[in-house]
Amino acid sequence: MSWKVGEELVLNTHWGTSKLGKVIAVFLGDEHFPVEWGDKPLYPWIFPSVEEEKKLFWMRSDAHHPLIMTPLQEDIFTCWDQRIVENPGRSALWYFDRYWPPNGMVWVVRRGPGGRCYHAIVPPPDHMVPMREKFYNMIIGAYADHAVEIWERLREKSRRNLEYIDSIDFDKLTLAEAMLVFQDMLDIHAEHWNYHWYVNVSYYAMLATFREKWKEILKEEPDERIIGDLSISTEDANWERLKGIYELKEKIKKSRLLTEIFKKPIPPSQVVEELQKTDEGKAFFNEIKAFLKKYGWMSPYVHQLNVESFYERPEYFIEMLRFYYVTDFDYDKALKEAKEKVEIAKRDFLAKVESKNLSPAEKEEILKWYERVLKMAPINPDHHYYYDQGTQTRLGYICRQLGKKLVEAGLLEDPSDIFYLHYYELKTIVADPKAFDAKKLTKERKRKLEEEYRKVPYLGWFGTATEWALTKEFWRLYWGWDIDRLKEFEELRLVIEGKKPPPRILKGIPTGTPVAEGPAKIVLTADDFAKVEPGDVAVAIMTSPAWGPILPRLKGLVTDSGTAMAHPAIISRAWGIACVVGTRVATQVIKDGQRVRVNGMDGTVEILS
Repeated sequence: MSWKVGEELVLNTHWGTSKLGKVIAVFLGDEHFPVEWGDKPLYPWIFPSVEEEKKLFWMRSDAHHPLIMTPLQEDIFTCWDQRIVENPGRSALWYFDRYWPPNGMVWVVRRGPGGRCYHAIVPPPDHMVPMREKFYNMIIGAYADHAVEIWERLREKSRRNLEYIDSIDFDKLTLAEAMLVFQDMLDIHAEHWNYHWYVNVSYYAMLATFREKWKEILKEEPDERIIGDLSISTEDANWERLKGIYELKEKIKKSRLLTEIFKKPIPPSQVVEELQKTDEGKAFFNEIKAFLKKYGWMSPYVHQLNVESFYERPEYFIEMLRFYYVTDFDYDKALKEAKEKVEIAKRDFLAKVESKNLSPAEKEEILKWYERVLKMAPINPDHHYYYDQGTQTRLGYICRQLGKKLVEAGLLEDPSDIFYLHYYELKTIVADPKAFDAKKLTKERKRKLEEEYRKVPYLGWFGTATEWALTKEFWRLYWGWDIDRLKEFEELRLVIEGKKPPPRILKGIPTGTPVAEGPAKIVLTADDFAKVEPGDVAVAIMTSPAWGPILPRLKGLVTDSGTAMAHPAIISRAWGIACVVGTRVATQVIKDGQRVRVNGMDGTVEILS
């Protein structure tokens, strides 16, 4: 490596050269955070050498992949421009080709310290940027204007794909037929991720443009509370799921037997056992299973394929249902309150517009983008239901079903061991069961990865932080990175390495939520939901829609990852929970039981005890 902090840096790819601006920081790994760069580039069709890959800002993908990146997931997850020749998965490249943005050419991924997932954006060559910027600015408004009809068309195609997967009875399939379905699921997964980029980027680009118009026309910083509440959806598949939960909860209330069972202070697995003892209980559990067949395709970490869905683990849902019962969740009230929040935000925004001395053209422009925000609000949660939740968890489920076939054939010890095979190894062992000892290989890989994950602490980034990466790169804001945050994390890295004592105040990103304090509970998996009590502050890497069971109990929420428009911020505004996101190290600095104060207005988390 020949570049130093303060120097101007140029990236060389097979497409051309890209000026990255000044180097702000460089970290290529050390004894605490070993980074394996190798002798050859990971992406040889992009970079002429490993040195060029070191110039990228490799961010921890904690928003999506907080756990171990298993070999099979690394190979088949088609979000990125993968390096696996047999299944390259090019949906992110598809996105960049479709929108042609000036601040990203390709999204790449690699395994980093602790077996965790890291990703980076490759910039376009400088000679392409002017035309890409013109095209992007021209096209994004058209996507926003036609987003609803686009989404209705894509949603119908996606629904049919998922219905096909749900119709399959794996018990009746041969191993060869199961492999066929596995490949079908990979094709569906790739197709759906194309659609994901189609609608998701339209949505976030529209919000980004709305913020820019707010600054430009209203001459002030955007009010995140107003933007957040304008973005609340009151018509999407998640509300359908909530209504179904409410109806199940009402059946519990009306039944003496079910009430007694759900009031018992017993684990969810024992609730299932109690339901199996009577005809009424069995009938109700069958209703739950029917509900989960349609709405149970979510998990605590939907992007981690090796984490089971609620459909596969009904006890996760039992825990959710029990707390909706205990809190007597009122669907109509919740929907009414959500609609009221939207109406208040609309009123406040329009009043703000009227208070400004705007020209007719300025007023027309800001109101045009305001209407786009309202129109696109349902698309974000709706597409997450079908893609981030529904497609992801089904892919993991199909992998486990295939894993069961391999267990039956005597090739694996456990269905989940399939995730510790590479894609080409899976095909090899199916074709020739004697090709290698899959049981021994997966057992050893799993042991090594889990040992590495526990041994190596969290690292937010590695590579080279440049002006381009921290001021222009496409995804930096979603993961909460800028120059100030980088400097803060460099200080926190010394804490993680034991070279400095933990700070009493952590800095994160404000979410426009209230201030609250309470005992902290570290929540890393769904198994940790059980320890969260009313009035607690949950401290997590990231949240997902599966967090429904514990939201009514929380006074506060703190995450390592995320921004003001990420999932934890959105749900906290909806539930009135004090929330700070993007702290980077909260799960490693805060301990279970410590009292903390969460200030959702200024983005600080104070450790009080």
